[in-house]
Amino acid sequence: MKVRVACVVEAYPPHVGGSETRMSELLIRLPKSWEIHVITPRFDDYPPFELSTNITIHRVGNYDSKRYFLNTDRPINDSVKFGIQASRELKKLGGFDVSVFGEWNLLHYVISERSVDTPRLVDWCEVLAHRLRGVKGLGETLLETYLAKRASHHTAINTKVATDLTLIHRVPKSRVSVVPNGVHREILADSRPEKDYGRILFVGRITPHKQPELLIQAAKSLPNCVFVFVGWGDPSYVQKLKRIAPRNVYFLGE
Repeated sequence: MKVRVACVVEAYPPHVGGSETRMSELLIRLPKSWEIHVITPRFDDYPPFELSTNITIHRVGNYDSKRYFLNTDRPINDSVKFGIQASRELKKLGGFDVSVFGEWNLLHYVISERSVDTPRLVDWCEVLAHRLRGVKGLGETLLETYLAKRASHHTAINTKVATDLTLIHRVPKSRVSVVPNGVHREILADSRPEKDYGRILFVGRITPHKQPELLIQAAKSLPNCVFVFVGWGDPSYVQKLKRIAPRNVYFLGE
């Protein structure tokens, strides 16, 4: 019998971003005999329906990407609307063996998870509980706690996120698997080694879950290579990184 997988994510290629690229890369590595259905918001002029090999993409609603991704927050109305639309789509498609949810933006899981009677897996790229303050921090913590308790299993992008799930949300280690982002080995195999090291860029939010300390450690071992951080983050955390960074590491800000 063919395995049917539902995947609910707030963004998917061709939209460009870390989480959507990660989910796409993970799904295309599943067995080609599996039937995979991706449910995601329809942004801008993207087609509402798309079939690629064994992956069917169902884009629901009609959203403005510039408005939706204006900053690290998400419009609550749009988040709730997508959760409801995802729930309806899950019920309409039906008959899944497992359901996969991208962690962010949390609300779509809370609203739609009861629409499937399957094991539910949540893929985590970061844990923000206890890092945000005020009402926003409280809301984030409550929603993350709900996901942590309700999901059948969790995948984490690295050991830092897996540890956060265990220590902050008390998820048993047996329910967390570390699935790091992959590397296209064929690209490396086709690349000719260079004698001189060049410049390595880190572009994006500078946050602990991305483990920029590892790049700084590498910079200490590669004094002929220039490491450049282009992005933003908590000022106190960025200052901490600057203190431990060698001279060949530069922070350019946003």
